Amino acid sequence: MGRGKGNRKSGTLRPSKSARKRDALAVFDLVEELAELPPSLVTELPVEEDIRRLIQEIQPLRGGARKRLIKFIAKRLRSLDTTPLLAFVAERRGSRLQEKQRFHRLERLRDELVNEAIGLLAEDTAEPLVDADALPEPDPNWPSPAIKAIDAALPGVDTNELRRLALAYARNRKKAYSRQIFRLLAAADERLRLQQPVNSKRT
Repeated sequence: MGRGKGNRKSGTLRPSKSARKRDALAVFDLVEELAELPPSLVTELPVEEDIRRLIQEIQPLRGGARKRLIKFIAKRLRSLDTTPLLAFVAERRGSRLQEKQRFHRLERLRDELVNEAIGLLAEDTAEPLVDADALPEPDPNWPSPAIKAIDAALPGVDTNELRRLALAYARNRKKAYSRQIFRLLAAADERLRLQQPVNSKRT
């Protein structure tokens, strides 16, 4: 995981290059799956009419022409909310695409938190490569846009433990801390998913 670039004045971080690449691949996978739908379902897709027409044009194409059109559509979709499309595909085909999207979303949340912690540690020392034990201890309750985003997406997640693990990774760069962060996020996401059917029945 590389160091995230951010705007210190606003406290925001841009997604890392690897996170942006994963997002782009996830949308590419979505378009490929949409192209495999029967024409009758393509006409029902919850998306703009011109995009529906482009998806219909994919089906007879092969090779490079097919890939170029898929990339073009994916580029269009990256600026839109693809949640309705994912739900449509999952309902019609029982697709595994939503699970892949879930995995990428959790990875992105983890990467944003870790990059933020790395940036915080870099602000506290001019020598990021010194012995980890000699590094100054950052404020464990630093104002964190990444934690705020995680808490909004996954209510009930242990944000104190996430902060601790993120700082530990920033100091030592041990992948075990990164994996622990992902497991915490995945567990919180799974709890949320299990609650959703119950909540929907009540409403």
